[in-house]
Amino acid sequence: MRKSLANVCKQFSNKHTLVGEDRITRATISDIQKYMERNARNVKKTTKLHIQEIATDIDLQIICLTSLAITCLESWQEQKKRRKIVMEDFPANDMNLGGCLLNIANTAMAINKLCLEGLDTQARVLVRTLDERLMQTPILFASKEDYKEWHKAESPEDSKSAHYRVFARKKRLYKRHAELESICLGTEVSSELHAWKQENEDFYSMAVHGASSAVQIGSWAFDFGSEGMRPNLFGTASAASIGTLKHTRFQLFWFMILFPAVLEKFHTWKPDVKDHWQKMYMVSKECIFGSAHEWLVPKNNLYFLPEICTKRY
Repeated sequence: MRKSLANVCKQFSNKHTLVGEDRITRATISDIQKYMERNARNVKKTTKLHIQEIATDIDLQIICLTSLAITCLESWQEQKKRRKIVMEDFPANDMNLGGCLLNIANTAMAINKLCLEGLDTQARVLVRTLDERLMQTPILFASKEDYKEWHKAESPEDSKSAHYRVFARKKRLYKRHAELESICLGTEVSSELHAWKQENEDFYSMAVHGASSAVQIGSWAFDFGSEGMRPNLFGTASAASIGTLKHTRFQLFWFMILFPAVLEKFHTWKPDVKDHWQKMYMVSKECIFGSAHEWLVPKNNLYFLPEICTKRY
């Protein structure tokens, strides 16, 4: 890399004779790279002062989901391949479930890291991906037909067709998800919550399809505790990350209410306290729901949340 960079600088200077060799050199680019490294360290220090608590909450949620994923992967690696979670007659097995959970956990982890590194707009692209995955997964594991349709679609064209039939057609993703909330939680989720989630989904979609505001305003970072703003060069600590991470934390929290209920309803699964990783799942989930009482309703004014959100698990 260093040799090729030196050659490029030399060739550039030879080609553009009006530009002195001292203007563009390997040392100059090396200095910028060193600045990027220093900047990354400084950004993390700044962001940790302001968003560490939220980021830690998300880390705990990641640990919880990963513990359940490891349970799935362990059961598949056992010689008898005895299923611990997914029903025997379901077209998916524990390994398939583990893959879905790891995808969710790793996406959340990437969002956390991007925000800590001062790349909030880039994190928002993944937030939109995460939101959809959190809605799709309960639907897939609540229906043999839906899972078969989704799983067998391997080519890009087949995947598009399956996505349309299982999720997109007549807004089935939202309708089916709302049905599962009612069936599995035993309560009607308020229209205000659905409207709030739809509003957030529309907002984060702007980062995905390159809306003007997401590109232009999203290329700036906003100071913590003031109205100041600055260009986001190589990653810059931004107060905007607070909203991004709060949204991620709540979406994961809601998934952890609904999805275990789906597994219990359609797969008769209940956590086995004798299993090491399921015990880890239970303990981390208890911590998550305990800490949620500190941030869920009072600070966010989510008055429309169902009572189930305030219960301990």
